[in-house]
Amino acid sequence: MKLSTENKISGIGRKIPKAVPFILLNILLERYSTTGISSVLLLFLHNKLSFDQGTSTALFHTNEFLSYFFPILGAILGDSYWGLYKTLTIMSLVFAAGSGIISISGIELLHLPVIYLTIFGLIISVIGSGSVRANLTAFGGSQYQVPEQNESLKLYFSIQLVFLKMGSLLGRAINPILKENSCFDSHDCYPLAFGIPSLAMLTALLLLICGKSFYIHKAPTDNIFLKVCGCVKCGLKEFFTRNKKIEKKNHWLDYAIIKYDQKLIDDTKQVLRILIIFSPMPIYWAVYMQQSSKWIFQATRTNGNIGWFTIKPDQMIALNPLFSILLMAFCNYVLFPLLAKIKIHTLLHKIAIGIILCCVAFGIAIFTEIMIQKSFISILWLFPQFAVLALAENCAFASMLNFAFTEGPTSMKSVMTACVFVTIAFGNLIVTIVSASKLFSSQIIEYLFFIGVLLVALFVFLFFISKFKNNREEK
Repeated sequence: MKLSTENKISGIGRKIPKAVPFILLNILLERYSTTGISSVLLLFLHNKLSFDQGTSTALFHTNEFLSYFFPILGAILGDSYWGLYKTLTIMSLVFAAGSGIISISGIELLHLPVIYLTIFGLIISVIGSGSVRANLTAFGGSQYQVPEQNESLKLYFSIQLVFLKMGSLLGRAINPILKENSCFDSHDCYPLAFGIPSLAMLTALLLLICGKSFYIHKAPTDNIFLKVCGCVKCGLKEFFTRNKKIEKKNHWLDYAIIKYDQKLIDDTKQVLRILIIFSPMPIYWAVYMQQSSKWIFQATRTNGNIGWFTIKPDQMIALNPLFSILLMAFCNYVLFPLLAKIKIHTLLHKIAIGIILCCVAFGIAIFTEIMIQKSFISILWLFPQFAVLALAENCAFASMLNFAFTEGPTSMKSVMTACVFVTIAFGNLIVTIVSASKLFSSQIIEYLFFIGVLLVALFVFLFFISKFKNNREEK
């Protein structure tokens, strides 16, 4: 890997490689496209395709599950076959094609089989968006030299979160407005709301190509993901079938030495340690992701008229990126320094704080639900729960990405960051199962259930991090 002196700019630019702005703009446009589609999808399923609220919620979170699961596919392609840059270019086109299909399916004048085309387009788009998401994170991180630029890398992940949230804010604020226009002899314009994200991804692709000369390109390695899986399989097999007279090893993976080298075994151990740490996080995301569905339906039962402006229910999700951006400085310059004074300063500690704040946000949502059942309240009553949840994400999400990237093996950066998105995927799957099963007759009871489960996940997470030793401590 070659890094030329031209890849740095003067002053602050010494810390920011020239390639980074192109990657950050891609992150913004990918996030706009993804959230732009999801911001109108729930009500599109409910109002245009005539699914009930429970089915719409289940289908919405199934789409979110796949969107956050496919980063694993993209990460494997990026790390082991095509390389990060080639994977990004191909999958950006796939994403644009998928959202274009959804857009065309919504044109009623064409009399197309809208349900089938919508599902097909969603599948294509989630393959593209998921693959782009994991590789963009790793591609940006790979532009830095570690450990020499560790501090700059931390700054990059914070800046990346800002661009993610800016894209989310644009998608969640603009696309619900776009669908309100009349087009193609319809009183609404979902084709426009789904079509603009397709154009945004084509723009992102052009920007990505424009920055090609500045990128640090890492050649793909052997399929390290399959090697890790093989190492785990071999270790387990040898551990359970070993001759009891053979000297016992310190770790069951050490038995894989008969087939794999020590470096791969050590890397596999570290991967498993990180996965164990992240194992409670799907519960966190299951609670967090309900702001895109349950809280939107909650908003439909409130008064959106605030005098000079009427807030649409599906615009409420724009509060998440808005509050996240506004609270970023508070986190970095007030909250985190204060927590550091009481020895709460590591990335894992920040994730735990995020889980606690998520519980608080849903406690506020329960209070709001009680108020809604008593009277027709203003939609402004929902603002505090969105604000606290955004604060929770500021603590948890960037810390998860940073931890996965810095602690993961060098040859598995994309796969490890993809694992963060997979925890989000399984969080959506949990919501899908609960919504589809219709276990709860009361929304308040359902919220209490999720808070209880999340508190259990918090204690499990705290137990795991108390046992964890990162690579630097071991060295």
